[in-house]
Amino acid sequence: MVARSFHRSTQSLGHYSSSLSRYAPKSTEFKVIKYTLVVFMILNIFSSIWVCIYIGWQTDFEMGGTANEPSAKSAVNSWYICSMFFVIFADLVDIILLFGVWADKKPWVIALCVLSFIFSIYGISSVYLRGSITCFVIPFCIFTLSVLMIWLIRHEEAQYDVQRGPGLRTAVKRF
Repeated sequence: MVARSFHRSTQSLGHYSSSLSRYAPKSTEFKVIKYTLVVFMILNIFSSIWVCIYIGWQTDFEMGGTANEPSAKSAVNSWYICSMFFVIFADLVDIILLFGVWADKKPWVIALCVLSFIFSIYGISSVYLRGSITCFVIPFCIFTLSVLMIWLIRHEEAQYDVQRGPGLRTAVKRF
């Protein structure tokens, strides 16, 4: 019986070491941040459809004004292709990282934090994405919420360590 309880306690340590344990109680603040982050990520994915349409309209408008200049057409096409590639890549990464955020995986949330910050900086500095609120404000909100979620995961892990510590030491001593 003692060996069985020790085996269960060490078994749960393997899952706990990589992320916040699913057995750990989660605070209300953590749940609010998590679900708000998920909503913002889904909003970012859906709003990228508008960004693709917006970039297409802007490209058509600029192509009409530069009908006689082949080098300007080339520049417009290259910016269009680059912006579309970046938006589609960011959406694919966002979809993948959505599952990691839902599972409370800390490395995935850190990756989301870094990538959303990079996308928000690109969205504010790009010529074609500058006019869209989707390419700066929403990724920056995702960045801010993911920083808060990382901090809350660390805080909840520390609390869980303190609460679980004495029980784990007694299980090791009994074995």
